[in-house]
Amino acid sequence: MNEVVIYQKKQEIGGLRMAGYDKTQDKTLFKSEVEVSPSTVIVVGIYQYGDTGKKKLGLSKKIINEGGERWKGFGRVTLEEWEAIQPAIQNAVKVLGTQ
Repeated sequence: MNEVVIYQKKQEIGGLRMAGYDKTQDKTLFKSEVEVSPSTVIVVGIYQYGDTGKKKLGLSKKIINEGGERWKGFGRVTLEEWEAIQPAIQNAVKVLGTQ
């Protein structure tokens, strides 16, 4: 007989149980989409969770092809891509530095 055991993961930090993640609390404070080629868009954004969360810089890459759009992790960029997103990053950092 096979037995299925289901474990519930608890979110704990320092022994305190944390409330669950609520996607409706996500805020986009700044967003700039930079087209670096006809098939690649890099998104530079400043995001915050709720009113008290830390502001964070987010970078993602959107690949566009005949099948539609798909998101890809932002790990490596070409020199041309890096140069293209520099103005957007500079603007994002200004938002990141505000209260």
